[in-house]
Amino acid sequence: MCVAVPDAPRSVEVLSSLPTEILVSVRAPSEDGGMPVTGYRVEFEDQAQDFDLGKLFSLLNEHILSL
Repeated sequence: MCVAVPDAPRSVEVLSSLPTEILVSVRAPSEDGGMPVTGYRVEFEDQAQDFDLGKLFSLLNEHILSL
């Protein structure tokens, strides 16, 4: 069985955010690479006291698109 890297997820959208959590909606990729996509891992590191949602979303989006 040959498995390829799946496409990036579609329609990544921030639904809500709080200082310590964020709710993100993601649609499955068009091509799954031969295996179902069962989830995504999202990580972030708060390097400053001020929470910058725009910066976090930008980094999250770049990371997801590079999967």
